[in-house]
Amino acid sequence: MLDLAKLPSEAFMHMSRCNPKAEGSGLCWDVTLSMAVEDETEAQIINKYIPGASSAFAAEHSKGSASVTGGFDIARVEIADSEGEHIASAHAEVRQAKLNVKKESGTLIISVRVYGLVEDAAMSLAYNLDTHINIKFSEQSGSAPSPTEEIDKNCVGRLLTASLGDQVICGIVAEQAGSVVNVATLESDDYVTVDMSVVSNVSTIRIEVKAGSDLREMLLKYIDRCDSANVKSSWTHVVQAVGELFVEDNTLMHGDGWLLTDAVFDHAFSIASVN
Repeated sequence: MLDLAKLPSEAFMHMSRCNPKAEGSGLCWDVTLSMAVEDETEAQIINKYIPGASSAFAAEHSKGSASVTGGFDIARVEIADSEGEHIASAHAEVRQAKLNVKKESGTLIISVRVYGLVEDAAMSLAYNLDTHINIKFSEQSGSAPSPTEEIDKNCVGRLLTASLGDQVICGIVAEQAGSVVNVATLESDDYVTVDMSVVSNVSTIRIEVKAGSDLREMLLKYIDRCDSANVKSSWTHVVQAVGELFVEDNTLMHGDGWLLTDAVFDHAFSIASVN
């Protein structure tokens, strides 16, 4: 049983959600994990970090729940697939922990935000959606993963997200000179310059479109729709759209990159309209 009150702790859990999100720390992944709670002994372990969990579980033949939001330290996580093959090492923040009880059975649900995944690890994690993974939480030591792997690759044409102070930079890399890149965002007519060696978090993802489609035309259509509706267009909305639609269409994770479709930009417009 996962014990977030005493690290290190690991568990074999079902992953029902794995959505990319562009926010203050750059590109991160919102992950939802769950596992069965079999008896009161396991409920007592959970009670150490979800107050009221053991009482909820002990109330047999009734529905109940207990939850806690926030208050967890950033942890180091090691993730492996159902066969034990290593998927990723990263940093993670438990955003919410909840125990749901129905009659004599219980389910522990953990919402985690994962930071610092390099591209291959992010794709591997996404491909394991709706399967069981083994996740180990340990106390964090040292700083967040360095952007060395991003600096060493040719990022031109890739979608970049980076944290620059309180600002999130998200756009297409137009030019690169070593660790310094010029990024074409949708919020500015000018390039935004990012030195990947000094930003706190940086990720780049290869993007492509279906044969016969034109990314520029799709992007201009999305921008025009946003302008007509007087809402802001942003690559962060496209990132969020990919994450939300991936649950229904896993072909959006295409090889080692993302496949951008008309449906993605339609959904990005819907997101922009409510933000």
